[in-house]
Amino acid sequence: MNLSPNPADQELNERLKSLGIFGGLLHLESCGSTNDYLKIYAKRIASLNRQNLPFIVWANRQTAGRGRGSRQWWTGDGAFAASILLEISKYALSPQTSAHLSLAVGLAVRQTILWAFSQMINQEKGRSFPKMEIHWPNDIYADGRKIAGILIEAPTAKHLVVGIGVNTNNSVNDAPKEIYDKMISLYDICGTSIDQRKFLYELFRNVLNRLDFFPSRLSAIIENTENHLQNKGKSIKIITETEIIEGICRGVNSDGSLRIQTSCGERAVVSGVLETL
Repeated sequence: MNLSPNPADQELNERLKSLGIFGGLLHLESCGSTNDYLKIYAKRIASLNRQNLPFIVWANRQTAGRGRGSRQWWTGDGAFAASILLEISKYALSPQTSAHLSLAVGLAVRQTILWAFSQMINQEKGRSFPKMEIHWPNDIYADGRKIAGILIEAPTAKHLVVGIGVNTNNSVNDAPKEIYDKMISLYDICGTSIDQRKFLYELFRNVLNRLDFFPSRLSAIIENTENHLQNKGKSIKIITETEIIEGICRGVNSDGSLRIQTSCGERAVVSGVLETL
């Protein structure tokens, strides 16, 4: 259901436009999945020009959030859920840079969460920041527990949908028991809430800044990811569609794949589910 236009959303839309070419913002009270909503939208705008993108769908509530593969993404009350529709050619994106895009967005999300934390604690003296790490390939962890996830899909040959879910104003206390001890939220850490509109603006600004790294500064994305990579030097296993690979995480290759030192030598893994041993 669409929310009626209100001054706060109109002001946010104008602020987003000030960042450069921007197609618009749709704020929903609820939807199944913001990614699914934009995938349908993308197939309807083939005749529209690039001035209509990027386009953002933001929902107060997701009833069927998704993660990688068949995994679900739990969106508790107060969580942040949004998706961005991008034109591939506009940012010189390609299948060869898809892994870089996931890492770049992850860095932008990490930066935004740290910004939100600084706002929420209001410069409280002696308060330390949580350890914020990139959990390859598409999650953000705070002090060892998941706080955000990213899902990138290609609804057409010309477009990408970047879905971003962040545990902002929701709480682990409301989470299903199977993920209760695996997740955390900004509210759980700080004991207060963040303005979601300010969070969306800051997030989109950071994503655009990271997109400026394409295609000439991909090495900087890899270097920044290495600096904040979870499980580096630790024993891990990667579950792919065809096998389970165990070894020591050595870092990220220049193409965005994960380096794993196995008993048979070093391997590069392009995709899969990472678990710590």
